[in-house]
Amino acid sequence: MTSSFKNNDTATSKKGTQFKFGHYSITLIDTIICSELSGLATPEALREYDKEIEKIILQLEGKPWGFLANIHGTGIVTPEAEGMLIKGVLRRKSMGMYASVIVAADTEIPALVQQQFARIYKASDVSYAFCSTKEEGIAWLKEQGKAKG
Repeated sequence: MTSSFKNNDTATSKKGTQFKFGHYSITLIDTIICSELSGLATPEALREYDKEIEKIILQLEGKPWGFLANIHGTGIVTPEAEGMLIKGVLRRKSMGMYASVIVAADTEIPALVQQQFARIYKASDVSYAFCSTKEEGIAWLKEQGKAKG
């Protein structure tokens, strides 16, 4: 995936990355990393996704940041990938992530997606919320950022 970083604090993905069972794209809005995710989260997809997220985190130069995942379609995490996600969230927390939002309104089984991500964030001890829209999630993350700052 090719990402471009602009001086106006916005990074955008030129194109998403497609895997056999899913797709993702990543955008940076101020200090909020926004991911558009669809399909099944597999270990292969997570390994590539982690590389891309960490490139964007480095561009933040140590600033605290929030994370928003806007999930579409299946949105299910395989058991192996769930363990990888917990490790990834713990690593991101150590790299400045202060909170996370999941928007699962456009998933096939929102309750299951929320249940999986609640386990992941509880195991990682990260503040999180489930929001109905991306805009609502960004507003929540901004408030959390002010409280941390």
